[in-house]
Amino acid sequence: MVLREQLRDVFVSLIVIGLGVVFYILTLDLSPPSDIFPRLVITILIFLGVLLFLKSLFIKKAYQKEREEEGHPEKVIGGGRKWLGVITLFVLVYLIPVLGFYVTSLVFLILFSWYLGGARKKISAFFVPIVMAFCTTLVIYAAFDVFLNVPIPDGVLF
Repeated sequence: MVLREQLRDVFVSLIVIGLGVVFYILTLDLSPPSDIFPRLVITILIFLGVLLFLKSLFIKKAYQKEREEEGHPEKVIGGGRKWLGVITLFVLVYLIPVLGFYVTSLVFLILFSWYLGGARKKISAFFVPIVMAFCTTLVIYAAFDVFLNVPIPDGVLF
C-alpha cells in the first residue's frame, strides 16, 4: 500500500513540476516589472514539487505515519464534511451579491471555523472564531478598500 501512495506522490510531483516549467516559460514574454510575482509563485510551486518528489523517493517514514493516521477517523476529515465545505462555498458565492462581501465572509468565517473546530457549545468555542473572523475581515477591508482602493461587491447591508 505504501508503494501505491509513493507512486501517487511521484506522479503528482512530476505534474506540478511540469506545469510549473510550462508556466515559467510562458512568463518569459512578460515585461520586467510585471514578471516578478508570477515567476516567484511559479518558482515556489516548482520547489514544492521537487520537495514532494524527493519525499516520495527518500522518506519512507512519512508514508508509515500516514498509514497509521488512517486508522484514526478523528484525524481524517470525512466525506460529509468535505461536501459540506464545497456546498457552503457555493452558497457563499451566491450570497455575496445579496448581502455583500464583508457580511457574507464574516458569517461564513465564524460558522465554518466553529464547525471545523468541532462545533462545541462552550462560550470559548464561539469566541475564537468570532475574533478570528472579525480580524480577517478587517484585514481584508484595510488591504482592499483602504490601501489598494479596489471596489468590493456591495450588498443590501454593506
